[in-house]
Amino acid sequence: MYYVRRVRPSPIGNDDVKIPGRVTTHPRVLAGRAWVFYARHDKSGAWSFLPVNHRSAPSRCAVACRELLARDSSLRQILGLPRGWHAHRQRLDAEWEPSAIPSGPTHLFTCEAIPSAENADANCYGKAFVNCWVRCRGKNQAKRCAEKLMADARWQPVTEIEHELVRRDKIRKTHRKYFDQVQIDGEVLAVFSYPAVVVS
Repeated sequence: MYYVRRVRPSPIGNDDVKIPGRVTTHPRVLAGRAWVFYARHDKSGAWSFLPVNHRSAPSRCAVACRELLARDSSLRQILGLPRGWHAHRQRLDAEWEPSAIPSGPTHLFTCEAIPSAENADANCYGKAFVNCWVRCRGKNQAKRCAEKLMADARWQPVTEIEHELVRRDKIRKTHRKYFDQVQIDGEVLAVFSYPAVVVS
């Protein structure tokens, strides 16, 4: 099994950025026990700087942004994020990955697929169960995104693509990591493949 996260980066303007006043963070970050994994600049202008697994740790507190910058100067790199954008990084010393904040309901498209001829690992796989998670407003737009996700990953559907709108509290716990990720990235492809059967 593997999954693909589609990130749509945009240059972060850093020229003459304005340092916000009060921002939202997590008590662990404020206490120096966690680093900032996720930053969000809401359309309202509000800022949030949160740690890994912040969705499962809902505690929040307000702090002066300059105090966070004094603890972690790398946060200055993303203060040029436009409103309605967010960014995350995989490690404290990694580059920030910015993208527009997804909006709308969460769509799940499922089907069986086979590797296309362009798939470099076509000989290794038989079929796969494919889950495409997309967050956007319309079903048709979401389906186009799902079809492009599969095509870009070199998988070709062989069954009808089924669709449902999903909520986090209504899905299996094993799928919640994909649901959480699509809230950040907007599009996530999960491929549950099995090897090709060789008949001798």
